[in-house]
Amino acid sequence: MDWSKAKNILIILFLGLNIYLAVQIINFSDSDISNDVIKDTLTILDNRNIKLFKSCEIPRFNRAADKLNIEEYRFNKKYIAQELLNDHTLSDNDIAGDQIHKGEKYLVFKKKGVLEYKNQRPEGNLNLIGNGEIEKYAAGFLEKLDIPVSKYELDQFTSNNNGTFTLTFKEKYKGYYVFSNKMTLTLSKRGVHSLDVKFSRVIGFDNNKEKIVPAHMVLTRNLNDFIGKTILSIEMGYNYDDMEQEGNTLGERPVWRIKATQGEEYFYSADTGERIR
Repeated sequence: MDWSKAKNILIILFLGLNIYLAVQIINFSDSDISNDVIKDTLTILDNRNIKLFKSCEIPRFNRAADKLNIEEYRFNKKYIAQELLNDHTLSDNDIAGDQIHKGEKYLVFKKKGVLEYKNQRPEGNLNLIGNGEIEKYAAGFLEKLDIPVSKYELDQFTSNNNGTFTLTFKEKYKGYYVFSNKMTLTLSKRGVHSLDVKFSRVIGFDNNKEKIVPAHMVLTRNLNDFIGKTILSIEMGYNYDDMEQEGNTLGERPVWRIKATQGEEYFYSADTGERIR
């Protein structure tokens, strides 16, 4: 037997195997869910008259995930009131209560981390052309309130029949949505008409990873929720209930959010795959 030739063949086979494995790592570095599983899931959805929007993909994430620790947040009432009411002469006495009123502007601090603002008659003259400029202005308006959001991510944009636009932003923390940290504002070329904020401060991940139910299994377990609908997006993130006790800190497990036609949102536990009502 020609051992030299056999050795060369083994080297070539070994190199080929390594190239194949490298390609697999590149193709599946974000997940261990195979193409066949995704194709089978799409077939199941199609058989139940469930469509995926052209830009929507089924996430392949199939690894353990951390809890996200969050804590209650108290707004800087004086600073926010001065900014929203456009009056930097407001004193501590002026903002002593939870409801502040100036002219056509109303500001209510409803509870920790929740505020509502309304301007019945904005009188600006904004030169906003196109959705991109509207989004940029809205994000800038939120940023000047100095709420410690790691990143504002536009989650929904609606053009209303009365000429106004409603934009909903969610916090995005290290690539994950914090769905409950929600800022919704309605504006027109005259300015901001209303703003609603719900916010708790993100502390960080607790590095206590636990296995999750992958997105394709969540879909197939909950098919009846989507029959006859088009799924617009599927994302993993965090969603918490109201924090009522002072000084409370919560460790939240991840959830899957599935958005369907007509703005419907469905949340599912990433631990069990069950819908969160």
